[in-house]
Amino acid sequence: MLYNKVMVPGPSAQRRPAAAAYRVLVVVYLAGLVGWLVLGLVPLVGHSDMSADLPATVAVAYLFSVLNLALGVLLMVKRPDDLVPRLLALAFMGTAATFNAPSHAVFHVLGEPPVIKSFHFAFHVVSGSAYLLAVVLFPHGSLPLGWGSSLRVRRAFAGGLTAAVVAVCWRSSFISHPPFFVVFFGVLIPVVGIAAQSLHLRQSRDVRGAEQSRLLRVALLRRWRSR
Repeated sequence: MLYNKVMVPGPSAQRRPAAAAYRVLVVVYLAGLVGWLVLGLVPLVGHSDMSADLPATVAVAYLFSVLNLALGVLLMVKRPDDLVPRLLALAFMGTAATFNAPSHAVFHVLGEPPVIKSFHFAFHVVSGSAYLLAVVLFPHGSLPLGWGSSLRVRRAFAGGLTAAVVAVCWRSSFISHPPFFVVFFGVLIPVVGIAAQSLHLRQSRDVRGAEQSRLLRVALLRRWRSR
């Protein structure tokens, strides 16, 4: 007797299209980031009458951006399949653009072209959302909602949190950046992260995971106190 074998795709096969789409988005995001950073170097090209302090200011800004970019790429390469490292990688790369003052200055002088404006929004939204979700989901990529919470509740909570952060970060593109950065990255993220990690510690049955949560909570608490 002959049997027709039906091949059922396993979990890894089902994740391949999503993983491929994610890699494409990362490449586009990274290309936009490089273009954004190059934009900030335009005033240095062919302008001999610029202030003597400008090159030094630009150098400091780009040192910070390159450091964050390198950390993001390193996480992408070393931990490409883990949720929290993915979020942190996107956050680091977004930070490289979001805190780059020279690019923002040139961007506003150019009149905010639509393509560049789209990437500008993306950097704000992705970096803010990714940072907040990373400190909530750390260390194992799960929400601190308790063992009895249903999948539907977890998805609703994650979706609501993401939508709220996206709205706030998108709105930040239209207001003065420094005050927003102080409030969002210096206050909101540490407070949310401390609360989330405290819940993780109460629910954790993993000694190593609890130790990681404890370390992150201490780091966020110090960050919040030094704001």
